[in-house]
Amino acid sequence: MNFQNNINVCVCGHTQIGKSTIVGRLLVELGKISSSELKKYREKASLLGEEKHVYAMLVHTSKEEDEIKKTQYPSYARIDFSNKIITLIDTPGHQIYYKNMIFGIFQADCAILVVEAPKGPQEETFSVLRILKGFDIPIISVVITKMDEIQYDMEKFDKIKIETIKVLEQHNLASENIKFIPVSGLEGEGLVKRNILNMKDTLYTILKNLTIRILREDFPLRTTMRRSNIFKLKGIGTVGVCEIEYGTLRKKDELIFEPVSTILNKKITAKVRSIQLAKGVIASPAVPIEQAYPRNIVGVAIHNSELDLHELLSQCNNIAGLSSCPPSVTSFFEAEITVVHHPGVIPVGYKCILHPHADQVSAEIVSILKKSRVGTTEYLEDTGAISSGERAIVQIKSSRSVAIEESNVIPSLSKFIIRTSGIHDMIIGFGKCIKIL
Repeated sequence: MNFQNNINVCVCGHTQIGKSTIVGRLLVELGKISSSELKKYREKASLLGEEKHVYAMLVHTSKEEDEIKKTQYPSYARIDFSNKIITLIDTPGHQIYYKNMIFGIFQADCAILVVEAPKGPQEETFSVLRILKGFDIPIISVVITKMDEIQYDMEKFDKIKIETIKVLEQHNLASENIKFIPVSGLEGEGLVKRNILNMKDTLYTILKNLTIRILREDFPLRTTMRRSNIFKLKGIGTVGVCEIEYGTLRKKDELIFEPVSTILNKKITAKVRSIQLAKGVIASPAVPIEQAYPRNIVGVAIHNSELDLHELLSQCNNIAGLSSCPPSVTSFFEAEITVVHHPGVIPVGYKCILHPHADQVSAEIVSILKKSRVGTTEYLEDTGAISSGERAIVQIKSSRSVAIEESNVIPSLSKFIIRTSGIHDMIIGFGKCIKIL
């Protein structure tokens, strides 16, 4: 395995269209699931009266997900090749789990968009595309699943393909490099091999041939540390499952965590005791490593004898960096935002929720400096309210400190997704921090 060539691929799309089934069945087809393990899950699915749900259960991370038949949290499936590691990130598709959907997609280098053959793109497909656009994550493939439900009718497949291309064009995400492949997650058709349709590409060949050059080692160390992924393990201590965004993480490094340090007005630091390449939900064993590289998803054992790290890091979602080069943190910054879809207008004083990297924070637009139509290069000195299809330079005040970088310093950690809250919870656009004030 080449630990330095780790590509994270999110599997995303509308809710309950079989994303988890595709990932689970792929693992079965690749021989990653033992027959005894699969038998256990089949019996479990039978008891729930959901035999068709067995492959999704392989990658779900909680009992509740199995019972409600919805993915709530991102889950990870590692596929090891001789020259690279592919980590599939199965993401939620329902708006109830927006924060988990956003974080799952944020961790990806590229995306597989799943669309179901019987219905085509649906409501949450549009939300997913806004998130992908906001984080600049390219789509490598559109997997049109549930082909078995339309009797593998290729005319219907072509119709859904055309419809999906139009939707991608509306979000400026269309590309001639995107491969459209028909599959059946339930029957396994098109995942690793083809028994029904005479086509070259399968999901496995797309992953096997995937090459993305990721140059992030020359930046200072930054790693996401989500509070729900902080654990206290007997005999080990505090362990965090995190993704290396930039730089290289080594044993004995001293880390500092933000924004919790700023929020508590106290430096929250820890020494790295050990690092393991995360195993994912099933099949691939954890691998002890001396250092972790960009895009590695790892388990990190950390230690500070004077602090209860588990309690402190469970208070909010953090970015970790070396104590000698800490992450930037602020509650007031200038940003460029793009409003993709909003039923009204966004005036000064507009309150929303921002999702940078692993975090989420309430915020207010306190000033609109200038704006323009999306697709134009010239900004107008117009401080009126912002409408759908417009971008603007604004000043944002968050309800508490947040770790965020300027776009010309560390690009991916400057980006955020904007959503409303309450009854009309929706993804309305995205932005990037251009200046910390």
